[in-house]
Amino acid sequence: CLEPPSMTITDLLFMADININKLFHTMDVVKAKLSLSKSIQNHLTQMERNYCIVSALFHTFITRLCTSVFKNDDNFEVLEETILPPMRESEGVTFRKKQCWVLFLLSKYNLLPDTMELFQHFQLLLCCLEFVLRQTPSFLLNS
Repeated sequence: CLEPPSMTITDLLFMADININKLFHTMDVVKAKLSLSKSIQNHLTQMERNYCIVSALFHTFITRLCTSVFKNDDNFEVLEETILPPMRESEGVTFRKKQCWVLFLLSKYNLLPDTMELFQHFQLLLCCLEFVLRQTPSFLLNS
């Protein structure tokens, strides 16, 4: 079994100054041309699948879940400037979205480390969203 990497994919992408598509293309070339051990090939494949799952969930989270659950940040800022008293950053919509996503990532790492099923990940994301919603004031939510 391989040990967890000391650097993240984000660190690797930043230092190499490439995007994720180029990284996956390079990984495919390396897997095809070099004789890598089966465990390394499996690890690279698992990393790519994991990225695809998390990327799809993040897109769904931002475009569908957040827009249907939380008030729009832009509309809320106008209200905040004209009607409401100043709000701390830890009480706003943006903070709640970040809180939900980070909670999902942490729980995914601890509860579903080897699972590659999109459905289980989505269910976990919904549980994290529900947890954050229970702590969110109603004026930050859509009706």
